[in-house]
Amino acid sequence: MQVSRENEIPHLKFKDVSFSYPGEKENLIFKCNFSIEKPGFWMVLGKNGSGKSTLLKLINGIIFPKNGVIDSNANIGMVFQNPDHQILMPNCRSELLININQNISQNEINKKLNMCLIRWE
Repeated sequence: MQVSRENEIPHLKFKDVSFSYPGEKENLIFKCNFSIEKPGFWMVLGKNGSGKSTLLKLINGIIFPKNGVIDSNANIGMVFQNPDHQILMPNCRSELLININQNISQNEINKKLNMCLIRWE
């Protein structure tokens, strides 16, 4: 039986997560613990090389921890440093449409897109 998590409040939990890239002896992330249990607009900020991209790759399941547990049902987005590596469409609206839930009405889709695009004007 498949358990649906669709109606749950998004959450993200790291429990004693450690990670090192292959061939590296030192952990880039060591026994990391945190949780986010409320929806919101969250950002990860830090200096170059501080582990931001690695953290987001772990959250999104692109790479896997050496130790620890990551529990998430959140929809996490990533913005890469070089936009040419991620932008596929001719404009922002089209780009956002790629990732929006198509099971909602066109009116709802337009509301969501307008909210995102107006916020950043």
